Parts: sequence; C-alpha cells; structure tokens
Amino acid sequence: MTMQCQILLALAAAAAPTASAFDLMSAVLKSPIYKNLLVPASRNMMINTAKENGVPWADAVAWIRGATTWELDDDADVAVPAYYRQPFHAYEPGNLCWEAAWEAEVAGRAVGARNYPAFGADGEEAFRGAFDDALVAAGARTPAVGETILDL
Repeated sequence: MTMQCQILLALAAAAAPTASAFDLMSAVLKSPIYKNLLVPASRNMMINTAKENGVPWADAVAWIRGATTWELDDDADVAVPAYYRQPFHAYEPGNLCWEAAWEAEVAGRAVGARNYPAFGADGEEAFRGAFDDALVAAGARTPAVGETILDL
C-alpha cells in the first residue's frame, strides 16, 4: 500500500462515522497532506507518464513559455468567476494561471496516455474521438458554416 493510500485511510478513519463522502473529500482537499504530498506525487506521475509516452514535458512547456511575452491586459470589464482562482490540481492560484495554460497540452496528452494506454501519447485524441463517434451515432451533427449554436 502506498504512503498516499495509508494517509487517505488514516484521514477516513479519523472522520466522524456519519461524515459523507463529500465531507471526507473536502477534509482531504483542505489538508496540508493533499497540498504537500499528494499534489506533488500526482504531478510527478503525470510528468513521468508523458515522458514514458514520448511527450517531452519540460521541453514542450519551455517552448510554449518562450513563444511570447504572455501578458494580460487588465480589463475591468471582464469578470472572472471565483472558482477559476481557487486551487485546482497542481495549480495553487487556480486553473486560470499561466502555468496551467502552458501545461495544458502536455497534461492532456499524459492523461490520454494513462486512460488509453494502447494509444500512448495520442490517447487524448482517441478519448475525444470516442465522444465524437458517440454523438454522431446518437444523431448529432456539426453545424454548417454560418449556422448558430444555442447553449441553454
């Protein structure tokens, strides 16, 4: 049993018997154990999965970071929902930070490789393609140029 599993089991045992799964997960996510142990371990696992599948994580992120100056104009008219600024996975400032943006491509490829190992670094494309195929099978279609999509 891994150290992470042992810690999660200890946290679960310490929770009140009537605590819901949501309460337990909330406690884990607020715990320094999550931030200081589980997040770095998960991040390293993702980076290693990318490397093992031919995705050069560090080189790709360095290339993206160096592509431009990456600055945002402060626009008072743009309201960003608070949940984008809350810690998310490995990104303490939230999923709307530069690091998350720079790593999105390689992280997606690593997730795809883990979920669709037969496809390796192309696993994310296989995953998304499966959704496309299911939608077409259900009768969905892509709007033609000039048509409108309404999201309710």
